[in-house]
Amino acid sequence: MAEKERGWILSFAFTVALFLLIAAATSKGGTDPFGLVMALVVLATLAGLYSLFPKRHLFAIGVTNFLAIYASVYTFFVEANFPQAARWAVLLGFAIPVVSFFVGAWMNRETINRVIAAEEPSEPHHWGRLTGWLLPIAAIGAFSFFVDRFGFGVAGETTVFLLMMSAIAVIVLLVSEEVCSFLLQTSLLFEWFFQRMKVLLVPAVSFLIFYTLIVIVFACLYRILDLLAFHNFLIGGEPLVISFSNSLYFSMITLSTVGYGDIVPNSPLLQVLVTIQIVSGVLLMLFGFAEFISYGRERAQRRHGDPR
Repeated sequence: MAEKERGWILSFAFTVALFLLIAAATSKGGTDPFGLVMALVVLATLAGLYSLFPKRHLFAIGVTNFLAIYASVYTFFVEANFPQAARWAVLLGFAIPVVSFFVGAWMNRETINRVIAAEEPSEPHHWGRLTGWLLPIAAIGAFSFFVDRFGFGVAGETTVFLLMMSAIAVIVLLVSEEVCSFLLQTSLLFEWFFQRMKVLLVPAVSFLIFYTLIVIVFACLYRILDLLAFHNFLIGGEPLVISFSNSLYFSMITLSTVGYGDIVPNSPLLQVLVTIQIVSGVLLMLFGFAEFISYGRERAQRRHGDPR
């Protein structure tokens, strides 16, 4: 299987998994249809974009992944600012801008196909034009935080919500060419980013293995010390014997310096050991990132025939 085809399949699988995750998380549970409606709208958009722009599969996937961001932001704004809006309006409001975008993409398909055929990211001075359409949409989103102060009630809030989503749909329709250009440039940059990330795969896995070994070694030390001398840990505020699974959890949050406070070292020896693990984690981060940069630079030099 060609590398390009394999990359497309992996991207498609990631997109499907992402939307299943978002659909499950944003649904109200039970028989609520929001997740299903969102998935159907997105899959229809994906199929439509494939038919409109067959020369660049990853562009369609990039647009669909952007819709995942839209779905998450949309759900946040509905829950935060329009809790009384009718459920049918919430379903309709999600679909309106997406349909509007697809109609605009169809109307400007020839221009967008020419941009796709160029396959070159825009220069930075073009990005102001490509992202200017975000400002009026952001203004509408900001206004939504003040809707609840007017006390519209269920019917009024539903009406205001649909008017706002319709206004966003009109904006998207008018600037669909710019939206597609922006998403195309973003997909090109992401392709470049993931190509660069492939170079760092080996050191990243090595770093993860070494990080995991530190977690396991210190977890074993914590467990052994607690077996030799009781009351080394306070768990939930009480002196208890730590289990091996809890010692792994404590070792992980110690190395990451999160420190939730649900498990606390309760002896001077254990506090010294915790300090050593924290310092080890900081040193691992410093040297690990330095090796990432060095490895990536050496691979790039070898690829370009630079002997240095």
